[in-house]
Amino acid sequence: TTTQYGIFISTANNASVTVYNNTVSDTTSTTTSSTYGIALNNAGYSGTDNTVIVKRNTVQGMTSTAATSASLYGFYIYYTTAINIYVDSNKFINNKWGGTTQTATGTVYGFYIYPYTTAPTTGSIQYVTNNYMAGNKRTQSTVGSGTLYGMYIYYGNQTVNAYNNVIENDSLAVTTSTQYYMYIYNYYATTVNYYNNTIKNIYKGNGSTGALYGFYISNAAYTGTFNFYNNTANNFKGAGNATGTMYGIYNA
Repeated sequence: TTTQYGIFISTANNASVTVYNNTVSDTTSTTTSSTYGIALNNAGYSGTDNTVIVKRNTVQGMTSTAATSASLYGFYIYYTTAINIYVDSNKFINNKWGGTTQTATGTVYGFYIYPYTTAPTTGSIQYVTNNYMAGNKRTQSTVGSGTLYGMYIYYGNQTVNAYNNVIENDSLAVTTSTQYYMYIYNYYATTVNYYNNTIKNIYKGNGSTGALYGFYISNAAYTGTFNFYNNTANNFKGAGNATGTMYGIYNA
């Protein structure tokens, strides 16, 4: 099967890129290949004075009909080492991955934000703000593996600011694998600020056994300053015979 993209922008060194006010919705029959709503790969790479903006876009109603190990990425922002990065006011909503005849064990990412740099440029800033994720669901023919990252925020610019993001009313955590609703690993950043983010009304499906994390913090600003305040994780529910520990905020 073939990898599918709603919007794909690739390889533009030191380019300024704006992806604004788009809606992506699709039904895919892919079995093992990944599906991407909006993808930027090397767009704005090796930035010295550029800006990459991904704003007011919606990925909604992404539906699979034959998924076995296929992964789903709502927003995929990779190797985008621009001086200024703005991921703002986007929505990943009402996506349905899998079905009663699908194994659907692939990883699901709402937001995959990974500016791949181990030496952030001085003065570079990254914003992940005002984004919204809700109403998403995974269904499997039999409860099996399948990892979730609601917001996967990895490495980053010299300064990383993530605030006013909301994840709610979600039913993707139905597998035997670990589920992370906000995965924070801004290892090489100097200053990292996470505040006023909310994760609430999360449903852990019947038969699921994997651990579930609201905020999972690992080595954020390892040699710098990490500020984490006014963030909320509440109303996590496990149905039926669901097992596995649930954590609101976990600092690894």
